[in-house]
Amino acid sequence: MQKKIAEAEAAFASGMKAEKAGVSCGFWGRMVGGGSVDWDLAAADYERAATGFKVAKEHSRAIDAFERAAHAQGNLSEGEFMASKHLESAAFLALELKRHAAAASLYEQSATVHLTVCRIDSAAAALIKAAKALEASDGEQAAEVASRACELLNDLDDEPKLRQGVESIRSAINLLIRLRKLPQACAAFETQAAVCAQLAQPHGVARAELSLLLLRLFADDFEGASNGYERALREREADEFAARDEAALAERILSGFRAQDEKALAGALGDPLIHQLEMEAARLARTLTLRSAGVPHELLDGAKSSVGQGSSSDSGGNGCGGSTASGTGDFGEAAPEDELTDDLC
Repeated sequence: MQKKIAEAEAAFASGMKAEKAGVSCGFWGRMVGGGSVDWDLAAADYERAATGFKVAKEHSRAIDAFERAAHAQGNLSEGEFMASKHLESAAFLALELKRHAAAASLYEQSATVHLTVCRIDSAAAALIKAAKALEASDGEQAAEVASRACELLNDLDDEPKLRQGVESIRSAINLLIRLRKLPQACAAFETQAAVCAQLAQPHGVARAELSLLLLRLFADDFEGASNGYERALREREADEFAARDEAALAERILSGFRAQDEKALAGALGDPLIHQLEMEAARLARTLTLRSAGVPHELLDGAKSSVGQGSSSDSGGNGCGGSTASGTGDFGEAAPEDELTDDLC
């Protein structure tokens, strides 16, 4: 092992010598001009050093060597792919050392390199790795990074890259739900629906719309869930959402809330379609009860007829005021505050 470390040290020293003699060009210094021979040598030396240190379990030294190899590759005219690869290798080792913030930073640097050559899908994938590195230690930052990954794919027209990006969106959704970052998770599902529509995947659109409804209900936003469902029926004609099983299931779920029928709601949430959603969305769906989302009085089944028969004081004078029923059973008793989630989506 000592021999391996000595070889890695020698390669590292050789790389530093070549780097000092080189003139930068490429990603980090194309404006300077000049040859790239020394950067080729520096990259090769740093790569040998990184491999040697990694084998010797000298992870801190390996991280340094991988970063320097990335810098050297970035100074070559077509070295961006290897530069991003080395940065991610360094990030992986940082995770091994439980340096989560450092790992995330390296993954984000890799994403930046990918973006310089328009590899949007690879940049999104690197950002997802950064978000996962931060998930346990900094949920706020993890959510922000995961959301950025989805945003990269919002306006992308390249179909092959979109197909590669679908997995990044799925990872972002699951992470955001685990962190209970529901507004960001809703935005990610909207991105997923748009991407699936662009890729002519109507089943993906339908599942995303059903998942959006479930998240809004979990966030105590019955009206948002209902309005989103109605909007999907109107705007997803090309994807035939209204004719799909997911739309019928969404209507069953909403009907259970409007009728305050716990049994009907439980039956709808036990539908096999729920298990085909993203894993965290399916888990969240299994926790829904009538207490999860308060239903405005005027939207309850039979509310309109009761409002017409009641006094003007009961209906606020205009027949559309009313209170919110959010309890279980037929009486609409209020749920305890600690069982409700703010209106987030």
